[in-house]
Amino acid sequence: MTDHFPLMVPGSKTASPRREVSAPYDGTLLATIDTADPGVAERALATAYALYRNRDAWLPPATRVDILRNVAKLMQDRAESLALNAAREGGKPLMDRGLKWRGPLTAC
Repeated sequence: MTDHFPLMVPGSKTASPRREVSAPYDGTLLATIDTADPGVAERALATAYALYRNRDAWLPPATRVDILRNVAKLMQDRAESLALNAAREGGKPLMDRGLKWRGPLTAC
């Protein structure tokens, strides 16, 4: 089954069409994505700006660091899958992509 990636803007639905992401090498369908119309884009920007302005609701720096470390660990654990997907999406050989993934992951 093909993955689908919905919009992640709270309370928004879009009138824009769903798009297909295909591998440039052989045209294989990789995923479908929802796209944002101008109203959804405006709502996303307004939400982001409101959240930025409310500093009382920000996570403490130590919590943000923990989140980033957890994300880095997930990426390390899934490095092969991430590299394979990046290669499929970009139409490049896996070897080229794999080397690009290892550098950022080992820096964490």
